[in-house]
Amino acid sequence: ENSKAVGTAIADIFGGPGEDAGLQYLKTLKDIDTNLDSVKDKAGKLGQLQEEQMKSQVELTNTISALFDATGGTFEEMTTRATIFLNDALIGIIKGLISLINYFIKLYNDSILFRGVIQSIVTDWNILWNTVKSSFTYMIDQIKVIGKALHGAFTLDFDEIKQAYIDWGNNTLKLTKGIVNGTVDEVKKGAARMQKQIEPITIPMSIEGGETTTKTDGGTKTSPKSPANKVTEKVTEKDLEAIRKQNLDLARKYEDAQIALEKDEFEKRRKQTTANYTRQIEDLRYQLENEKKLTAEGKAAIRGTIQSLEEQQTRDLLQIEQDRQTQELNLQKASIQLKLDAAQKGSLEELKLREEMIEKERQLALLENSKKPEGQKQDSGDIDKKFDAQKQAIDAEYQQLAMIQFDHQQALSASEFELLRTTEGEKTRFKLEQEKERLQKILELNATAAKKLSDTEVKTIQNTIKKIDQEIGKSKKEDIDIYSMVGLKLNEEQKA
Repeated sequence: ENSKAVGTAIADIFGGPGEDAGLQYLKTLKDIDTNLDSVKDKAGKLGQLQEEQMKSQVELTNTISALFDATGGTFEEMTTRATIFLNDALIGIIKGLISLINYFIKLYNDSILFRGVIQSIVTDWNILWNTVKSSFTYMIDQIKVIGKALHGAFTLDFDEIKQAYIDWGNNTLKLTKGIVNGTVDEVKKGAARMQKQIEPITIPMSIEGGETTTKTDGGTKTSPKSPANKVTEKVTEKDLEAIRKQNLDLARKYEDAQIALEKDEFEKRRKQTTANYTRQIEDLRYQLENEKKLTAEGKAAIRGTIQSLEEQQTRDLLQIEQDRQTQELNLQKASIQLKLDAAQKGSLEELKLREEMIEKERQLALLENSKKPEGQKQDSGDIDKKFDAQKQAIDAEYQQLAMIQFDHQQALSASEFELLRTTEGEKTRFKLEQEKERLQKILELNATAAKKLSDTEVKTIQNTIKKIDQEIGKSKKEDIDIYSMVGLKLNEEQKA
């Protein structure tokens, strides 16, 4: 077994693997059964099943091969196209999701408002979590303090009770500081996060072309496909900017269409003016935030332009509002004029309408004066004085007319009273009552008059009314006689 002759023979016949195996392994080769049927018999039922599976696989392969040969590759092309269709559908879905994600990323990067909403949600959640966490810790610490206080109370350890009280205050202070500091930190972090932008998802797609070779009965057919060069498609900042502009243009066109539907002339002008200036300011602010080549002077110029546009917007909106007020006042004047034309001349209704007209003219004059340049404006006080004088004249006519009508009414009442058979006391009291009513009417008109009575004049009239009341009371006492005491109401002639 270890002889040189055996080693040389093994090396010459079996090479290195034979030397490694050794003579004893080589001897066992003579015992190997190379008869396939014998091997199958020894393999048993499992071996038979494996053989049947192998035959079935070979038959399936031959059948598919025959099908491909018979159809000239049509079946293979059909299955391949189905695979391509499924792949393209999956690619489309994934690209759609990426585009949607990039849209929100772009909206987040471009809109300070949207970014603020997102960060406010994150910040509020973090603040809420910090508050809950601090409150839970505070609750546990306070339970420990309560335990310490109870222990001190039952053991009469007043120092421990005092320390528990101090710990209670310290825990409360710790809770307050924790919540306040946590809130401040989260606000700072939220402000810092708002300054950062999110990188959009890019799609490095490679499309490699080539040729498709299909085996047919007549030989080999070559179908040209896309060029064999490599095309790389990548979403760049320029593409995202184009998408942003496209979406912005669509949103603005929709806004213009909505404005065009507005029926109110002044509301339409207001919306158009607001949209015009807002768009210019938004574009400048976007340029200020995203243009990397701007110098300090360029940024300052943009800020100055934004401020000027805001001032112009305020001025133009004020002009539109003034025009609206002017139109409304003119319409109100026209309505008052129609009522004046129908009112009776010299009546109280006519005087009231004339006063309303003067007030509308005053408002129009003040409004027109406010539209003028600063150097051409009149003093609003002078304008008020002019129309106050006109109103006082109308008011004086109204007061005079009201008193005339009141006097006519009193004269009618006196004539009716004279037809009655009354005593001298009743006549005296009737005259006193009429004088009292006249003085009260003067005070009533004075309350709404443009040019009012002085305080002295008003006080004098009030004292006169009190004196009349005294005279009426005195007259009632003097009018009592034997006839009235027995229920007879006689005039002087009847008494005589």
